[in-house]
Amino acid sequence: LSDQQIGFDVARVTTSLKEHGVKDQDLAREIAMMREMQKTQYVEMQKSEEAILNKIRSEQKAKATTNKSSAVTDIPQSEKDALKALYDATGGANWKNKTGWDFSKPVTGWNFSNSGAGTGWYGITIANGHVVKLELNYNNLVGNIPAEIGQFSQLDWLNLGSNNLSGSIPSEIGQLTQLTYLDFQRNREISGVIPSQIGQLTKLIWLRLLNNKLTGSIPPEIGQLLQLKELNLSFNNLNGVIPPQMGQLVQLENIDLQVNKLEGTIPLELYKLNKLIRLTLAANQLSGGISSQISQLINLNSLNLMNNKLEGNIPVEVGQLTKLVGIFIQNNKFFGTIPSLINLIDFKDLNIYNNNFRFVDFATDYSTYKTKLRYFYYAPQEKIDVEKTISGSTNGRVTLKMFEDNRFTPEDTFQWYKGVSPNGVLIPGATSREYTITNLKTTDAGDYYCISKNSQITNSDPSVYYQNLVLERNPITLKVVNCTPKTGELKLPTQQVFVGESANFSFEQTAGTVIS
Repeated sequence: LSDQQIGFDVARVTTSLKEHGVKDQDLAREIAMMREMQKTQYVEMQKSEEAILNKIRSEQKAKATTNKSSAVTDIPQSEKDALKALYDATGGANWKNKTGWDFSKPVTGWNFSNSGAGTGWYGITIANGHVVKLELNYNNLVGNIPAEIGQFSQLDWLNLGSNNLSGSIPSEIGQLTQLTYLDFQRNREISGVIPSQIGQLTKLIWLRLLNNKLTGSIPPEIGQLLQLKELNLSFNNLNGVIPPQMGQLVQLENIDLQVNKLEGTIPLELYKLNKLIRLTLAANQLSGGISSQISQLINLNSLNLMNNKLEGNIPVEVGQLTKLVGIFIQNNKFFGTIPSLINLIDFKDLNIYNNNFRFVDFATDYSTYKTKLRYFYYAPQEKIDVEKTISGSTNGRVTLKMFEDNRFTPEDTFQWYKGVSPNGVLIPGATSREYTITNLKTTDAGDYYCISKNSQITNSDPSVYYQNLVLERNPITLKVVNCTPKTGELKLPTQQVFVGESANFSFEQTAGTVIS
């Protein structure tokens, strides 16, 4: 399957990844992973669509008599006018297939032949004297979607995907109240906002607007589509927050909002969608964390939150999602112990790199994950502990520490360096979590950092670089104050000092010398 077929826009993905701080050396891996996930989703969408089409073909066959009679009676003039408007607005003369589109003749339903030919008007299904289906995807439609699209009063299925349409989605789309399937995906040039009138399509089951240039926020009216099973608005330029009204879509099985510019937190209302199978919010600007209410998503198969600004712990309730197959949370700011997932029978993918995890967070289940999982990517991780500056006096002592919160495993090893990473100089013998420098000298001043490895988890094999986890402590800057201790007494030159007045102190050493 090509990128074009699956709707994978490498340029847009690359830009999004760079905006999220993904390093150049990691781009190829990220792109390959997102491409693979897009392929998987595309195949699933195709299976779902084929099942729907088979059902429709069956219904078409049963209505063959109706279709034949429509050849004589024709459809309402308003619908024929709408077909003409669509044909003219989208360069009908240059369509790949325009068989039957002769406006001097009655509109008849398209009857596909196994030989590759067909009779009637290509892409049109007629029932009870009305256009009920327009299937014109992959047909080189170029231009705008005309406002007359709203004149198909009985239209059940509208697929104009994978063409070269541009302009905005007309508000008249809200007049198609019988619509169950709406697909404008992969046109790339459809722009403007999603019209609020889309909320009037209360029979809609599939809404696919992916791979376009839609802007603005997701309209809250989308929460009125109570029959919706699939919502795919991915690969656009949508911003604002995810509307909490989406929590009303209790039939939803697939949400895909990846590669947009959405911000804010994941609405708690989404955790009520207990029929949800796939939740894909990757490559946005979402913040906050994952709620423990995720336990309500009992049918969840895939959780994809990669490339956001999410943080906090992974709630233990994730381990209760018995149908879970994959977790993709790389390139965020998550930290803390990862809940055990070894009892999830179908679980295969765990991608957690570029967060703030460390060996101790998944060491307990590591052996099982290594054996069982298809994808287990956990390296690299962000630097450990906070960067700080400390001071010491000559002849004194200081202690430097890694894992200041004392979270580490007995299998962790350590090596301290002096200098700026990655070019610091190894300090012989400094192989403990704590490094104490005694009898401080001015030459000890400078930056220090520590490298930690784990005998089990750090895999130096270049072919599995995504498992070569090496943790590094943020630098500690040591300042050494060169002073000789003096013994003496601070004294005031006068006996009385008033509040608000300045006063000069003197220091009288024991030997009698006074320093002012």
